[in-house]
Amino acid sequence: MFIVGMPRTGTTLIESILTAHSEVETIGESYFISQMASGEVRRNSILDDVYSDLMSQLSGKEIKLFNHHYLKQPTQSAHSAEQIVDKMPFNFVYLGLIKLLF
Repeated sequence: MFIVGMPRTGTTLIESILTAHSEVETIGESYFISQMASGEVRRNSILDDVYSDLMSQLSGKEIKLFNHHYLKQPTQSAHSAEQIVDKMPFNFVYLGLIKLLF
């Protein structure tokens, strides 16, 4: 589960409410999505402003690989949780990629 938004808009409060449940853990503010996206931008030698082109270029295999790597990266304590919260507010920029991955 992803919490996105602008700073100082209640993202930490939402994270606290969600993680009060015994089956929800947080990985905090993970840079993994932005690092994946920027790595793909560099790999494809394209600029961030053509980000939608990047998403259309990803193969099903690449999408599955990104999904796999993302799900493997949370902290040990989050591995046993039913739901994992990623509270990186600026991931709103990558909502298209997040939707594609999940």
